Amino acid sequence: MQHPPRLTAQTLHCLPSESVDDMLRAALRNMARYFPLGVVLLFLFLLLLSIAAPFFAHFGHSGLSEPSYGLLSWTCHQLPERCFRILGHPMGICQRCASLDFGLLAGSLALLATGKLAFLFAGRTGLIMTGGICLLPLAIDGTASLVGLWDSPPAVRMLTGLVAGLWLGGLIIARMRPFCRDAARLLE
Repeated sequence: MQHPPRLTAQTLHCLPSESVDDMLRAALRNMARYFPLGVVLLFLFLLLLSIAAPFFAHFGHSGLSEPSYGLLSWTCHQLPERCFRILGHPMGICQRCASLDFGLLAGSLALLATGKLAFLFAGRTGLIMTGGICLLPLAIDGTASLVGLWDSPPAVRMLTGLVAGLWLGGLIIARMRPFCRDAARLLE
């Protein structure tokens, strides 16, 4: 099996080797620098896709709605009775997941934009305390609903999802930012 030639200055015949290395280093540095923003954009994409799916279904674009619902089914059970309805069609994710996704977007965007509240994610004690406060209600309510102890009203599902999403979004950015900053510095 023959491998394609490596992309080097010799194969390009137009740039000295140092220029190719510098270009690659600059590209990697920018990827590291903007990776947290890419994560925020991923959260935004998933939230917008879950809103767009019922629009696609309503206007008869099954070629777009079916893949949208299919992709989102990897993240949510999509029980129609637990989903918001848009134009008579269920949203691509349930109320809890919609709130969780909104919280992920809002929490990561807030921390990315301001850098404030990063202290909530600093140190093991702060991380465990805030995580417990924010995730435990979701875990208890979700598990109790799953095993049939109770059926939470939509407001409870939305509140537990939102609080957990805000914390997780902030945590992801708070933990990712220093790593990406250090990686960008190493590539300078």
